[in-house]
This record gives sequence, C-alpha cells and structure tokens, in this order.
Amino acid sequence: MPILSPEINDSAADRPVLPKSEGAPMGKRVLYVGGLAETVSDNDLCDLFREYGAVARAYIIRHKYSGKSAGYGFVEMGSGEQARNAAVALEGTAFAGHSLRLYVTPHVAQNSQPQPSIPQEH
Repeated sequence: MPILSPEINDSAADRPVLPKSEGAPMGKRVLYVGGLAETVSDNDLCDLFREYGAVARAYIIRHKYSGKSAGYGFVEMGSGEQARNAAVALEGTAFAGHSLRLYVTPHVAQNSQPQPSIPQEH
C-alpha cells in the first residue's frame, strides 16, 4: 500500500484555498486526482480520501489495451465540503513517491438539471 508522505509542500500556506460554490447545491462532488504512481490501486485511492469523509467511489483511469494506470483518477465524495477539505489537505502531498494534484469538479447527475434543447436544422 502506498505511503502518504507529507514532506512535499506540507505547509498550509502553500496550499490553494478553494472557493465555496455559493448558491450551488451541496450534492456529491468529484475530485480529479493527478500525479498518481502506476502502483496505486482504486482501493488505495479510496483509503486515502476516506479520512476526509464519505467516499462514494474512487477509480484510476487505465489505458484501454495495456491496463496500466494513466496517472490520474477520480474520487466522488459525499459532499462538496468534504471534497474541498480533501483537496486543500492533500494538494501537493507526496503519495507513493509522487506529488498529488487535485481539482474539485461539481458533479451533476444527468437527470437533475434539464439540458437546453438545440434546434436541429432540416
């Protein structure tokens, strides 16, 4: 299992302060996690983020034919607040010998917001 090493960029002053989404629903949030070592598994990623709240799912993106890690993945947290806390705490931290890069992206289910219709040309 990869070891979390806080030696790289451990100062809170060096971490980005992520803005709160005002007016946005506090539903589930998805984190992009980059800079992952090839040896990191979906379970390792889930275990790392579980400290910051409920993890709905965590997965590594893999190359289609080789099955090797693409070096990034996604973690779906239980709330936007949990996602922001995890991103602030783990940004730049060494995990399995690699420095993590994290971005919070709002996740909206396809059925929760109607999509505008686009007129089709005939």
